[in-house]
Order: sequence, then structure tokens, then C-alpha cells
Amino acid sequence: MVLCTANIPIFENVASLEQLPAAGGFVTALPMKIDGGSGGPLRIIAELPHE
Repeated sequence: MVLCTANIPIFENVASLEQLPAAGGFVTALPMKIDGGSGGPLRIIAELPHE
């Protein structure tokens, strides 16, 4: 609850995070809008740094 009141999003059940670099990547979370809901499913994408 502390995170929510501080306007910090919570992502649950995110897979394959070990494949991301420790730094240099950018993550975008695209939520599905649900009327009257306090949460919903996300499509999470990561942009990796160019080598």
C-alpha cells in the first residue's frame, strides 16, 4: 500500500528479467484501461541498448 500511495507502480509476475542488462535499458509498461478498476494487465516491453 505504501508504494501505491507514493504513486509508484507495482508490476507482478514479470518473466525473463534476468535477460535484461543491469544498466542502459529502457522499460515501458502499457496498461489495459479498465473502467472503475484500480489495476489491470500490462504489456511490458524493454528497449535494449545498441552494442
